[in-house]
Amino acid sequence: MLSLEEAAKDEDIFRADGFIQIPRSDGDPNYGPPNTVIPPKTDPEVNYYHVFGHEEFKYDTWRSSIGEQLAKHFKLPTLSRSNHKWKLYDFPQNYTFTEQRKGLALDPRTDAYVFGCRGHRFRSTKECVEHFAWLIRDPNMNRANCRCKYCYKLPRSSLGGTDDTPKKAAALTKRKGAPWSASAAAGGPSRKKKAANGDEVGITAETSVTVRGVDMRRLVPGVSIASVPQRDQETMHELKRGEKERFRVGELVWCELDEPVVDPTNPKGQITSWPAIILDPAIDLTVTLGIAAEDQNSKTSLEAVSAPTQRADSPPNLGGSRVQHSMSYHVNFYGTLEKAKVPESSLSPYLGGLIPDGLMDSYLGSREDHPWLLEENEFPYHNLTRQPDRPTPDFTKSIVSFGHAIEATAVLRNFYSLTDAYSGSDQPEAVLRDLGASISQGDHQPPPGLRYYQGIYFGLERIWVGDVVRLRLSISDIRKLQRQLNAVLVADKQLNAPDPAAIVLDEDGSFVLQLAAIYEDPCKPQTVRVAGEMFQIMEQSKFNALKLEKEALIKKLEENDVVDAATQQEEIKALQGRLPQPNILSGKPGFPPMPPLPQGFVMISLSDRLKSKVPREIALSVGHVAGRIYPSLGKHSDGPRVAEQIRQKPVDKKVAADEDTQVDLRARLSVAGLLSGCVKAMRTTVHAWSRSASFKSGLTVAKIK
Repeated sequence: MLSLEEAAKDEDIFRADGFIQIPRSDGDPNYGPPNTVIPPKTDPEVNYYHVFGHEEFKYDTWRSSIGEQLAKHFKLPTLSRSNHKWKLYDFPQNYTFTEQRKGLALDPRTDAYVFGCRGHRFRSTKECVEHFAWLIRDPNMNRANCRCKYCYKLPRSSLGGTDDTPKKAAALTKRKGAPWSASAAAGGPSRKKKAANGDEVGITAETSVTVRGVDMRRLVPGVSIASVPQRDQETMHELKRGEKERFRVGELVWCELDEPVVDPTNPKGQITSWPAIILDPAIDLTVTLGIAAEDQNSKTSLEAVSAPTQRADSPPNLGGSRVQHSMSYHVNFYGTLEKAKVPESSLSPYLGGLIPDGLMDSYLGSREDHPWLLEENEFPYHNLTRQPDRPTPDFTKSIVSFGHAIEATAVLRNFYSLTDAYSGSDQPEAVLRDLGASISQGDHQPPPGLRYYQGIYFGLERIWVGDVVRLRLSISDIRKLQRQLNAVLVADKQLNAPDPAAIVLDEDGSFVLQLAAIYEDPCKPQTVRVAGEMFQIMEQSKFNALKLEKEALIKKLEENDVVDAATQQEEIKALQGRLPQPNILSGKPGFPPMPPLPQGFVMISLSDRLKSKVPREIALSVGHVAGRIYPSLGKHSDGPRVAEQIRQKPVDKKVAADEDTQVDLRARLSVAGLLSGCVKAMRTTVHAWSRSASFKSGLTVAKIK
């Protein structure tokens, strides 16, 4: 498949005279308009498809609009080399541009459609552009590569391969003409297993995504369980929209240097930021002194009737003074002996930053230039903060330390350590047992219960119960979750009640989880799971477009007199069930305030869509967590960028499930929570006993490498 740049350079497609000629076609003459016979003029009502000729105005208008959009899609200038606006030369072979005319013959309703693509029709120029762009870019015409709204959502059995050989149908695909129901969507190859408390549905494996009932007896830190002070300090601050999220003790972040360390042989080789460990937060106070203007009208009664005199000078009134506070942090530059106090503005999440390309070919010197590498507990000092009584940093020595810190950070991304254990039991003996204490009760000692934790050092970040975290869910994970959500719908259905509409999840969506529990089963060590309420983050305009589209389809169904009433209502219900509803985010007792999203984005609860009398939550293995969410990195104008980046996701499913992108924009959107957590995530797989052990292990392993 050609890249956008390669296709844009093909002058046989994007001609110098401004015409865009699509070189191939997937058009099928059997998929033309169903009825093109013009009814007699005596008929009071009509319902037929008018086929436009080349000379008709609307035919020309659509070609111009599609041409301009294709040029924009391929990032071409507005005008061609001959200074003409771009225009589609003609629709692909076997494609037909039509207009449906329906209703009163004197004033029929008109809707434009493009027929030709197998199994569907295009309703607008915007819908055509994505499909035509695929025809331009893909010489093999593998429809699985098409990102138009129809091909991208089709079952793989209808996509086929390059020779139109049907592939194996994917699970949860809807047969044409069959209403999507919760029972159909709940079906799948998962092996059913009932948990001891009967609260989990369709467990396929201990590491899978599961839907379970909320244990109402489980205690949450901040409600019945005393929250540790550090958790309250680091989570209970309510952020305003756009306000920067605060960093936490023990996290590793990027710290921007006041002055970059520059390679003397290559001006592009600059160390502008350094990995730093948060040691302690601080608050800087700035007092701006101001003298309040004295009110000239406030005079005593004696002064009002006396001759003017010079009043004695009084001390200045400091009522106009202002006190401003700003966050700062004490940090340790990772892999060095240097510590500093830096402003919050110089820090940024590590996953949101990348290593500059200009440093890749830097001269590293000899081993004798870096004696600390040969010693186990020796680390360098480079004066990165530019103290006046010390020499300026040497680039050759600094670049090796920088590489060592980067390598150690990569190792640290794999570690996690649990903190602040607590028990959900109200019996002292059970609490001790759940926390790992040995109680001598002979052979009759009952097994310990689930062990809960208030916090976890997760890779480079510090996460607490109540935090909203990004999730990395592969397409397979999303389909499993979709099956289980629909299984819950079916299980909660009243006897003889109609089958509820299915819940359909967006496989390209960004999902987050508000942590209600971090727990492990002592009988199954190192099987750490998290649970809580799951949300999907969606662009507001995308939500509005989906809503309008569904309302239009519902209106068409209501106007359809051919379908019987029962089938019509079932189809309408299915359409309504596909559209999630945004919910008003409110804090729960014991939970921190919800993070405010950038303007133009909404957060939709999956639990609300269940409408179940029994509260439900989603449980996942800790490996499905991508990291903290930083909405302040998002912008109100990121909607089109998110849509574009979704289209550019890797085709390979394994790569897409754990991309670890090196593109600035994709990384920023993912860390902000606007793009899937699979794009940029922690890779925690190794349990460490403590945070200090994780830091030490990272530095030691990096030295060995």
